[in-house]
Amino acid sequence: EGQVQLAAEQYIPFDINEVNLDFHILNPLEQADDGQPAMSVLLVAAKKEKVNELAELVRAAGLTPVVLDVDAFAIENMYGINYWVNPEEITALVNIGASVLSVNILKGETPLFTRDVSIGGNRYTDLIQRELSVPYEEAEAVKKGERRDGVDPAAVAGVIDGVNAEVASEIARSVDHFKATCTDGEVGKIFLCGGCAKVAGLAQQLKDRMGGTVELANPFNRVDVTTGGFDQKFLAETASQAAVGVGLALRTVGDR
Repeated sequence: EGQVQLAAEQYIPFDINEVNLDFHILNPLEQADDGQPAMSVLLVAAKKEKVNELAELVRAAGLTPVVLDVDAFAIENMYGINYWVNPEEITALVNIGASVLSVNILKGETPLFTRDVSIGGNRYTDLIQRELSVPYEEAEAVKKGERRDGVDPAAVAGVIDGVNAEVASEIARSVDHFKATCTDGEVGKIFLCGGCAKVAGLAQQLKDRMGGTVELANPFNRVDVTTGGFDQKFLAETASQAAVGVGLALRTVGDR
């Protein structure tokens, strides 16, 4: 742990005393290019101020915080429990939230590359509002495919296609960054999740641009939700939004 603490300072863009650090050894000792023993370590850092804010928010809700995780790794947990994982296959897990798009590229279940981009569902809503001069509520509704009086569906589709191109470009750029820094192979499959994963035309545009398989992730693929009185139609419609929540629910106190 002392060695990780010392090495972390060159990778963390903040004062090392202002962050909480954790790490996980990905590979056992192996030989580096210079012949010296080396190992691959996953390093995670979070600003203490942000951690404390989140912990206080949980306590204010009458709950006790016991595990803190990163969205990208929560989605990785969801993926590992719901899909058969080929240890040699390279897969990109893409979570499209309201304001941030995160890309986590794995080989098997080992993370190789992560990248966050400041674009998400709000981009669609903001542009629909601006280009079509409609209020926020209507922009949100038509983004999800609903019809509203006085709103031209063709105009909505044009705005959505434009933002889809931006999102697809950022995902492609992330994959290009990965290929420039890693030599493990090509990304063969992309799983989409998050609130905007189901935006009309996004999956197809991404497939046309990058090739390979693009699939909507199902966090309940191997999770039994047939009991407990759940609304099955609602779960099917909103499943992609539950990816982070399912991944977090798989964590236990003291695990890594």
